Amino acid sequence: MPPFPFWPDHLLAIIFGIILPLVTVSRTPQNFEGIVFTPRTKNRLYLSNSLALAVMALVIIIVWFWQSRRLGQLGFQSMQPSENLWIAWASIGIFIFIYTADVWYNFSATKLMSTKERFALRTPFLPNSFKELPVFLIMCLSAGIFEEIIFRGFLVTYMQALLQQSPQANGIAIVLPALIFSVAHYYQGWHAVLKIFVMAVLFGMMFLHAQSIYFAILLHTLVDVAGGLMSIWLYKKTNE
Repeated sequence: MPPFPFWPDHLLAIIFGIILPLVTVSRTPQNFEGIVFTPRTKNRLYLSNSLALAVMALVIIIVWFWQSRRLGQLGFQSMQPSENLWIAWASIGIFIFIYTADVWYNFSATKLMSTKERFALRTPFLPNSFKELPVFLIMCLSAGIFEEIIFRGFLVTYMQALLQQSPQANGIAIVLPALIFSVAHYYQGWHAVLKIFVMAVLFGMMFLHAQSIYFAILLHTLVDVAGGLMSIWLYKKTNE
């Protein structure tokens, strides 16, 4: 079996760690100006994004099988026993607490209108009705699975192997992919980038210390679904 990382891994790391963030960071709220997000437009966006993420994750999996690696290295296995497994569980608890507190704050009576304005400016593609929800859920599941394969399963594993001689290998392997992932969401604004960075660091800790990607996939998917449900509720609440 060829060593890891091998030249295809370096190529994928350049694509997902440099090129992809540079492309997505060019997307600003101004890119949404003049676009009327009808249900049909949103559905096309949801499906196209899902397909793009699926293709990127599939490339990683193809390289993985080509190099005769176990899918467990990407995190497709149950939590592995270790003396630091408690860190993974603590990361899950901290994430749930921070996310719940953030939702409570942003949807309080005093912040409701500013939250609506931010949603309208930064994420106008989110659903406004339950009729838009089924296709949106496809994108949520796609993002939860495929983005975790790319940014946690692959990039964290890649960085850890690349820097294995460094005493800071684990820390860099968690923080750098989290930074890349958060910057790729720059179109949502710096406020969202900071929150996504914290989320991604916690997801990286879950993955690294449990050697399993399943909890990150579950939480990532639920966060995206919650975002869609909150958008629907916010639209109905402020348009009554």
